[in-house]
Amino acid sequence: MDTTLLHNFAVVARYGSFSKAAIILGVTQSALGRQVMKLEAACGGPLLHRNGRGVFATDLGRELLDRALPVATELGGILSSLASYSAQPQGIVRVGLTPTVCEMLGIELIDEVARAAPDVTLDIATGYSGYIHEWLMSERVDLAVLHHSRQSPHLLTVRMGELPLSLISSPHAFARDIKPYLDEVGQLPGEFMSRLRFVLSNETHGLRRLIEQSRPAGAPPLDIPYVTDSMRLTLQLVMEGRAHTILAPQAISQAERDGELRSTPIRGQAPLVTVLMMATRANLPMSPAVRLVQKVLRVLLERHTHQEDPEPVMPARQS
Repeated sequence: MDTTLLHNFAVVARYGSFSKAAIILGVTQSALGRQVMKLEAACGGPLLHRNGRGVFATDLGRELLDRALPVATELGGILSSLASYSAQPQGIVRVGLTPTVCEMLGIELIDEVARAAPDVTLDIATGYSGYIHEWLMSERVDLAVLHHSRQSPHLLTVRMGELPLSLISSPHAFARDIKPYLDEVGQLPGEFMSRLRFVLSNETHGLRRLIEQSRPAGAPPLDIPYVTDSMRLTLQLVMEGRAHTILAPQAISQAERDGELRSTPIRGQAPLVTVLMMATRANLPMSPAVRLVQKVLRVLLERHTHQEDPEPVMPARQS
């Protein structure tokens, strides 16, 4: 049996929705439906009940998850362990990065890994932290960097540093909405935030939760007419002056250099910062290639979150 079918079925059963599972797994709903049908044919019966509220596992489906999924996970670990006997790191390493982290160090990561281990291929997926968390849980990625990771017994997380968050605006919206209210050091006092219109991700993602939790008690709610999980759409709305957003300035560094966007520090009762976490699955052994990429990421994150003289990331492989 193809263990991918089993893992994908587990995601469908967990979320009770083909559409949600398809987004998390990065496949089409029709392809996911065919995979479940193939698995049902192999098991000799229906694995899911379907109703108006979604789908849920049948008795046969629950039995399959209880008995076969642990075996498939263990098999994956065995195969990874056998592959790790190779002395030279090689193969594909799947990395999940938030848009901010990808903008900040994506090119450096590609270059440093290529220099240190030419036989390692990076497969980089970008998305908000909520999605990356699910990609880790479903083993779509091998390791990830995300913001404010939710605690899970299935993940190993390491705090890597902090990035300050700023108000992101178009130059026109900055002059119209923000410049008149800046303090003497160029920060926007937090009490003016409620006067602005925002585009933000939905509340399942760590950055949105952090923004909401940082609001002082009794403060008026933010005006959020636009909610999207698309970074590209977020920045388009901001560039057109329709709304502001809140991000680490590193996420828009090129656009700020080009004069398309501006970042403004926010003055509040406490600094508004996002915590970067490196995460891997707790129950899966790491191959030499994954360990190498993890080491490169660790040093790059230290370089970008601490103002220190950077050390060489990895020595180039000796030919």
